[in-house]
Amino acid sequence: MKKHFALMLALALAVATLTVPALAETAPKAGKAKTVITLSHSGTVTLNKGDTLQLTATVTPNKKVTWKSSSKKIATVSKTGMVTAKKTGTATITAKAGKKTAKVKIKVVDPNKVTKVTLSNGKSAKLNLGSTLQLNAALKPSTARATLKWKSSKTKVVTVDGNGLVTAKAEGKAKITVTAGKKKATITITVVNPNKPTGISINRSGTVKLPMNETLTLTATLQPSTAVGNVTWKTSNKKVATVNGGVVTPKKKGTVTITAKVGKKSAKVKIKVVSASEHQHAWEPVYATNTVVDTPAWDETVVDTPAWDETVVDTPATTQTVNHPEEGHYEQVEHKAEGHYETKTVTDKEAWVDYEPIYKDRWVVTQEAWTEKTKLIEVVRCYCGKVFNPKELKTVSWGDHSDECITVQQYYNGFWDNQPDVKELIEEAYGNPPTCDGDINKRHDGYSIVSYEVDLDPSEWIEHPEEGVWENYFTGEYETVQHPAETHEEKVWVEDKAGWTENKWVVDKKAWTETINVPAKTHVVHHDPVTHVVHHDAVTHTEQVVTGHKCSTCGATK
Repeated sequence: MKKHFALMLALALAVATLTVPALAETAPKAGKAKTVITLSHSGTVTLNKGDTLQLTATVTPNKKVTWKSSSKKIATVSKTGMVTAKKTGTATITAKAGKKTAKVKIKVVDPNKVTKVTLSNGKSAKLNLGSTLQLNAALKPSTARATLKWKSSKTKVVTVDGNGLVTAKAEGKAKITVTAGKKKATITITVVNPNKPTGISINRSGTVKLPMNETLTLTATLQPSTAVGNVTWKTSNKKVATVNGGVVTPKKKGTVTITAKVGKKSAKVKIKVVSASEHQHAWEPVYATNTVVDTPAWDETVVDTPAWDETVVDTPATTQTVNHPEEGHYEQVEHKAEGHYETKTVTDKEAWVDYEPIYKDRWVVTQEAWTEKTKLIEVVRCYCGKVFNPKELKTVSWGDHSDECITVQQYYNGFWDNQPDVKELIEEAYGNPPTCDGDINKRHDGYSIVSYEVDLDPSEWIEHPEEGVWENYFTGEYETVQHPAETHEEKVWVEDKAGWTENKWVVDKKAWTETINVPAKTHVVHHDPVTHVVHHDAVTHTEQVVTGHKCSTCGATK
């Protein structure tokens, strides 16, 4: 009986041991696995106004997901994660499972809203009076739609119609502004009159000689070549020569200035009227230019844009998201004991007492305070005994001082060499070498520098302070210094939890999302080429033919 019972017990234990792993392979126990939530889209997603986007949330373990929008005016989200773009702006869509959340930003844009407008004609243009210019505006993005409004800052100078056609009305400058929504662009138009003369020149320059028996025809040229104006001629002296329509007629010998004027611009040339015998003609051939046509004018059609086929999108491409759940299994995991390190202070050296010498600073006098009661005076003393200030030697009159002076002999024998400053003053007064008569016994023939001290008035005394230095010296004493103990810290392991075993969920394959591309539906629109006609002038060359002769000095012809 006992053997039978022991056999039954062993079989029961074996069955129990075999069934434990089978239980471990079932779904994870509630509360053991952490909740993880991910979205099919992340970061910031841009949607056009009115578009939709399907968001998908993957939750491990599987839980109910709730959806929320931070601004329903900008974007809404359904219970299934379908986002609808309502208004331009940014909204945050939040998916929540339990206490875990995942977020994605939705930026809603208006594809028809103008972000920038530019003019293909540039920032400035020049127009001739009466001409036109077609302005072309481009909008960004390419899908933008807006009504263009054109405006001229000065309608008296230029006008612009609703299609951007500019017409030049008067000389000056004006700005043309095109507005699309809240965006604008400008171009400056400068209107010029091509027929207004900006300068004038005469076909002769310098001084032209004109014999009395001949006339000279002057020609005025306006700038620019398109300029038109009435040229008036004037002579500076009708008695010498007259001018009519550029033809100069001499009257008598002399020189005159002939002026050609148009508006405020003028040009001048000098005419010297001489007798017929004084002038010798210098004949030079006059050539006429004949134009020979090599190739006649023709029109060429230039293709600006070749014919092309445009693919129009009826339905834009989209994507379909397929979510795959996480795959994994349970396995037994051994956990080590848990604990922490504690810091322990270890004394390396006990506290001790040390004795250090004491130093102090003291003042050492190098010079006592003193009072300056005298000063040194230097003067120039004449051998006769009179004293002069050195500065007075430049202004003192030697004749007033004495009628005598040094002798030439004393000058040459080097008597003054040891007093160069006084010697220079003597030489300035009497020459070099000095020349005069005198009796050296009267002792006016020499000077010396005399120095002596004089006592100062008490009000002029100068007080000098004490002078000295600071020095650091040993006092001969010591002070007691207490040194703390020297220690270090050691880490000691403290066990908080003993090792244990648990069944842990192991992920074999993370949850993942597969995006399937759905191609766009399109149709093709054919566009004809864009062309314009370019007119080519005839190709010609010129030939020179002698038609007469002209004097290079006076302009006479034959």
